[in-house]
Amino acid sequence: ASGAVEAVTDSILNADPDANIIVMGDFNDTPQAPSLANLKNLRNLAREYLKANKGSGSHKFKAVWSLIDQFLVSERLYTHKTTMEIFAPPQLLVRDKIYFGYKVRRTMQGPKYLGGVSDHLPIVLKVLEQ
Repeated sequence: ASGAVEAVTDSILNADPDANIIVMGDFNDTPQAPSLANLKNLRNLAREYLKANKGSGSHKFKAVWSLIDQFLVSERLYTHKTTMEIFAPPQLLVRDKIYFGYKVRRTMQGPKYLGGVSDHLPIVLKVLEQ
C-alpha cells in the first residue's frame, strides 16, 4: 500500500512540484514503521505529533495508546506549518475499568451496541499559515 501511495504522489509531484497533497487514514501501523518512514515525498505529521506528545494516541489496545491514524502531507503543505492534533473531547471517552485511565467510547463491542462513534479518536489537520 505504501508503494502505491508513493507511486501516485510521485506522479502528482512530477506534474506539479508545488501540489498540495494530503494522505490521511488508519494506516494500522505506527509512524515509525518502515512502510511509512520510507515515503520520501511526504512528511508524516503523526511522527512529529508523537515527539511532542509521547504516550498519546488515537487508538487504545489493552493498556497502550498508539497513533495509527495519520496525516501525510507534501513538502509544500508542510512548509506552511501544517500540524495534526487528536480530537479527544470527554464525550468520546469512557473510563477503562480493566486497564485504567480512559478508552475510546466504541460503537460496537462484538454484537453489543455501545453508542459510541468509532474505536478511534478523530485526528485533525491544521494549516497554521498560508
